[in-house]
Amino acid sequence: MGTPRIGLAYYPVRPGSGIFHGTKIRFNFAKGYQEPSLDEQIQSLYNFLAGTGAIQQFHITPIRAEESRTYEGGVEQSFLSERGLLRAGYFHSQYGRQIESVPATEVPNLLPQLSPSEKESLASLLSNTGSLDVNSQAFRAQGLRAK
Repeated sequence: MGTPRIGLAYYPVRPGSGIFHGTKIRFNFAKGYQEPSLDEQIQSLYNFLAGTGAIQQFHITPIRAEESRTYEGGVEQSFLSERGLLRAGYFHSQYGRQIESVPATEVPNLLPQLSPSEKESLASLLSNTGSLDVNSQAFRAQGLRAK
């Protein structure tokens, strides 16, 4: 797993004595990937269907690396000769292709491109299986922070 990060900071008003001295503007960016573990690859839907011809029929792709991307920025203001500090910031994080273990009976519902007959056919292939790993989750978070 790797999450390279880059950050920038700028002081338009340098720290010092006075009521409002020391304004800092900051920005950070990170983008990361996490390859699936060997267990996740072995328990994947793609691996389960390998050699059955169902991969091409149902357009199943191999399990892929999870992704994350984060932007964060803010302002820090010191006051009263650096005795106090006020921080405010915004963050936005996106997570894609997250791996989850899905009960095999629910897998056909994750493939909206399938017709009802194809979903029934896939369900019969998966009927004796417990759960399989798939890239089915994606979400994002954003918000404001103040201290």
